[in-house]
Amino acid sequence: MLVRTPKPADTESFLGYLLRVSESNGYDTPWRILKLAGICQSEMTKVSFPVSKVCKILGVSAESLSHISYRHPGHYPDEYKILGHGLGSSINQPILRLATPALCPECVRANGYIDAFYDLKLAVACPVHKRAVITNCPTCGEILRFFRPGLLTCRCGASLEDAAPVPVPAAVTDLMKVIAAKLHSGPLDQASVIRQLPIESLMAMPLRALITKLPTLLHLHGTSTCERPIDVVELLAEALSDWPKGLHRFLAKAEELHRDDPMSHLIRSKQLSASFFRKEIRESFAWLQQELTQHSQHSRGKSIHSRRKLHAEAQRRFHLSEELESADVGLRAEPLSHATPNHKLQKRDAAAYLGLPVSVLAALQATSHFAQKYRTGPKSGYQLAELDLFYSRLLKSSPRIHPSRVGTTATVSMSHALGKYRMHDSKQKAALVMAYLSGSLASIGRVGNSTNDILFRIRDVSAFVASSRTHAAGGTLTQQQAAQTLGCDLQAIPILVSNGYLTARSAREGTRITRASFEGFLQKYIPLSKIAKENATNSRRLKSLCSKAGIPMLLTPRPTGSEVPFIQRSSLELLLVTATLYPNRKQAQLVASHTRHSVVAILKSYLSELTNRKEPLPVRAGRPNKVAIARTCGFSRNVLYDNNEALELLDNFVAQASMPSTPLVALQRYLEELQTRREQLPLRAGKPNKLAIARACGFNRNVLYVNAEVVSLLNTFSSQQSTL
Repeated sequence: MLVRTPKPADTESFLGYLLRVSESNGYDTPWRILKLAGICQSEMTKVSFPVSKVCKILGVSAESLSHISYRHPGHYPDEYKILGHGLGSSINQPILRLATPALCPECVRANGYIDAFYDLKLAVACPVHKRAVITNCPTCGEILRFFRPGLLTCRCGASLEDAAPVPVPAAVTDLMKVIAAKLHSGPLDQASVIRQLPIESLMAMPLRALITKLPTLLHLHGTSTCERPIDVVELLAEALSDWPKGLHRFLAKAEELHRDDPMSHLIRSKQLSASFFRKEIRESFAWLQQELTQHSQHSRGKSIHSRRKLHAEAQRRFHLSEELESADVGLRAEPLSHATPNHKLQKRDAAAYLGLPVSVLAALQATSHFAQKYRTGPKSGYQLAELDLFYSRLLKSSPRIHPSRVGTTATVSMSHALGKYRMHDSKQKAALVMAYLSGSLASIGRVGNSTNDILFRIRDVSAFVASSRTHAAGGTLTQQQAAQTLGCDLQAIPILVSNGYLTARSAREGTRITRASFEGFLQKYIPLSKIAKENATNSRRLKSLCSKAGIPMLLTPRPTGSEVPFIQRSSLELLLVTATLYPNRKQAQLVASHTRHSVVAILKSYLSELTNRKEPLPVRAGRPNKVAIARTCGFSRNVLYDNNEALELLDNFVAQASMPSTPLVALQRYLEELQTRREQLPLRAGKPNKLAIARACGFNRNVLYVNAEVVSLLNTFSSQQSTL
C-alpha cells in the first residue's frame, strides 16, 4: 500500500487522480504505482482501465472510485461512462483523449486536481479562464503524456504553468460552459452565456448525443469531425450561436459552398440523416429538425441528380428528387420524373450508379462477370436492368453484417480501394472486383447497400495490390519489397544496383528489381541487421565480431555516412560461433549471476569509481538517470525500482553528493570544474557544443535554447574563454 492516498474530488479525472497520487508519494511517474498494481502497459490509458487492481495498493474500495472511473460497476461492467453519464458499451468514436491529455493550468492550480471535463476530446478551451487548453509542454514542445512527474510538471522537468494563455472566441467559451455544466450535472448560469445558444435544448440532451452526434452537423459544411478539435468546435459554435439565425446562416453558407457539386451535398445530407434522425435518437434532436425543415421551406434548392442506387429495395430510378432524400432529414421538395428499367445510362452515369470508377466498369465490360444480355445495339449505353443485375451480384457476394461486428478490425471499403489504391492500371482494379466475385478475395461483410459498404481486411487488399502490381510489372519487385524481403535498409538497394549485385529495370512507377537477380543475391548474402534481429543483438556488435573472426563483409554506404553490412551465408555459422566466444552484456550478466555477484555489489563498486574519479552521477531532469546507471552497471533498470537495498544505496549517494536541483546550478558547477581543471569548453564548428555540455550537466539540451538564465551564463563563459 502507498503512504499517501488523497481522496478523489467529485469531478476529478480518473487518470488525473492517479497522477496526483503518484506526485503526492514522490514518484516521478505513475508507472511505478501501476506496475505495483500489476497493470500492463496496454491497459493504462484505456477506458477499460482495471480499477479493482489499483484499489488494492491504494487501500480503498472500488466503490470509492466508482464515481470517477470510466466503467459502470456492478450489473453493467461493460458500460462505459464519465462522471455518471453513459457512453455506451463500445467507444468507436474518439470521445475521450486519455493517451494525449489536455488541461488548463490555472484550473489545476486553483483546484489542485485535473477536472474530468478535460478528458473530453471536445473540451478545447477552459470555460472559466476563457483560454485554450494546453496539449504540449511550453518548454520542450513535446505532447503531454499521462506519465510525467506531476499535474503541472512535464517529463522534461519544466512547469506547465509557463504556458502563455491563448484566447478563444466567445462562442467557443459559451459552448464549453454548456458542455461542462452538462458533464457536472450542475446548474448553468445562463446570464454568463452571451451568444444566445439553444441552452434548454442542449441541456436536455444526453451527454453522449451532445458530444458525438452534434458535431456531425458539420458534414453539411464539408468539415470532417476527424479534423483538429478546436476547428470543429469553432464551426459548431458558429452554427449554434445567435440561435436560430446562426444555424440558417450556416446552412446557407453550406449550400453556397456546394452549389456546383449537388451530389456531394446529397451525400452529406444522408450523413446528417443517419446522425440525427434515426428512431432511437430522433426525440433528442427534435429542436434541430424543426429548424432544418423551416430552412428547407424557404430555400430555393433544385432537384438533386443522384447517380448511385441508394438502396437495393428502392424503385429503379435515375433522377432522385429532394423529396426522396428529405424523407429522412425532414426537408421538403417537389418530386421529379422517375426512370424506367429500360432507361439507358452513359458510362459515367452508369459507373456512378454502381459506385465504381469509369475505367473499372470499362474493363469489366469485356469480361464474363458483366452480363450484357439486355443490349439492343452496340452503342446503346447501359440499361438499368443489366446494371441492377451486376449490382445484385456485388451485394450477394458479401453477407450483410451489423457495424458493431467490424470491431477493431482494420478495414477498407471496395470503393475506397478502387479509387485510392495504386494498382498499375484499370485492368488490375477490375481484377480486384473479379477476385471478389469469384471468392478468392474474401469480404468480411457489408454494413449497407453500396460498394462503399462492402468491407475487406486492409492486409488482404494490400497483399492483392502488391501481387497485382508485381504481376503487371513482369514479376519485378519494387525497391521497398526487395528491402523488406532481404531484411535490410531501403537505402542499401540503390547501392547494390549501382555496384552490380542487383539488376534494375525502369518501369512506369519507378525503378524495379528483376526477380532473377534478387533471388541470386538472396541465396548468397544475408544482412547483419536480419541476423541481429533473429539473435536479439545489434549490427554494430556483429560487425565487431566479423572483424575479430576475419569474416569478409559487403558494406553498402548510406547517404548519411553509415553503412549497411552484408555477409555471405556460408560465413553465418562462423559468426554465430564467434558470438558465443565473446558474450554481450546480457550474457555477461548471466555469468555474473552464476558467480553470485550481487547487483548491490556492482552498484556499490560503480558509485565508488565515480567518487574516486570525481565524476557526477548521470542525471535527467534533475534526478538520477536510472536507465544510464543500470546500463553502465550491466543490470536491468528494474533493479533500481524493486531492489530496496540498491535504492537505499543510490539515495544515500545522491544525498551525499548533493546533486544540482536546477539546470542553472548544474551548468554553474560544470563551468567551475572546467576552470579548475583549466580545460576548454567543448566546441563544434567554433561554437559551444550544446549536446556535449547538456550531457555533462545531466539535462536536456533544449534547456540551452529556452532557459534564458542558462543561455546567458553559457554565452558569458564562452565569450570570456574566447578572449583568453
